[in-house]
Amino acid sequence: MAKQDVKKVYGQTLCELMTANDKIVAVDTDLMRLTGTGPVKEQFPERYINAGIAEQNSIGMAAGCAVMGKTAFISAFCEFLATRGSDQCLDTLCYNELNVKVLGTYAGISSGINGGTHISVADIAAFRSMPGMRIADISDGNEMAAAIRLAANTPGPVYIRVPKGPLEDLREAGCQFCWGKGEVRRELPSGYGGKRIAVITSGITTAAGEKAADQLAEQGVPVTHVHMGSIKPIDEELLVRLASTHDALITVDNHSIIGGLGTAVCEVVSAATPVKVVRLGIRDEFCEGLTEPELAARHGIDADGIARAVLAELA
Repeated sequence: MAKQDVKKVYGQTLCELMTANDKIVAVDTDLMRLTGTGPVKEQFPERYINAGIAEQNSIGMAAGCAVMGKTAFISAFCEFLATRGSDQCLDTLCYNELNVKVLGTYAGISSGINGGTHISVADIAAFRSMPGMRIADISDGNEMAAAIRLAANTPGPVYIRVPKGPLEDLREAGCQFCWGKGEVRRELPSGYGGKRIAVITSGITTAAGEKAADQLAEQGVPVTHVHMGSIKPIDEELLVRLASTHDALITVDNHSIIGGLGTAVCEVVSAATPVKVVRLGIRDEFCEGLTEPELAARHGIDADGIARAVLAELA
């Protein structure tokens, strides 16, 4: 299966957008090598700002550009955008409905051996609570490119959560990303009479969900699998349908179970069609400085962990 390095996707997609629209600017936080903004700096030096390792200042600079009629893309680590930059994101970007697109890199456990101070376990929770902030949690390079293009044409603040790459392609080049729409990647067979379980994933957990569904199918255990790339707004219509046609939902977060995808799902279904929801993800704790596969296994959000959760629910 083909893979794409997400930093190259970001640089290439942003260059394409900046070529077509001279009102787009890029703001960096001294992460050119990690976020892929090198081509942007080379092709559009007059529209590239490196604020240095200063997330709060960089958000303020992006806000200033937006006030002057620009569309600003800013890239920084997820963890520091949601903590150090939360004041500026909330009271400057969201309060004023500014046209700033915030790209958080090294999402969740993909930050790996950088350790607990760099592994974002609360960024979705923080940004979900900010009025007017839209959130995308992308699962591959093609979806990332589509989300960036949509963000450029979406008024107001947007947060795009991007894991460290390279990522396996799960969808075709040129695919579409839509706010408030989930993607049903696998459905239970028509007429299936057993206990009905739906697995809901986002970001890097979607690839793990695919593998888990394959493992379970080999054991004669079918599941529904949904990728929820748009976390806010979330696909309420799809969630209500899943809740009304399944016996249990299992959500998988590359994030704390508090305030992430699982919480968003619970908020919808508890109000409309109550159903049991099992939330997989980081418990109420910090992560350790381990590799991404080690962290995924430790916190039960790899393919084996998801499959175990499904089998436990069936039992």
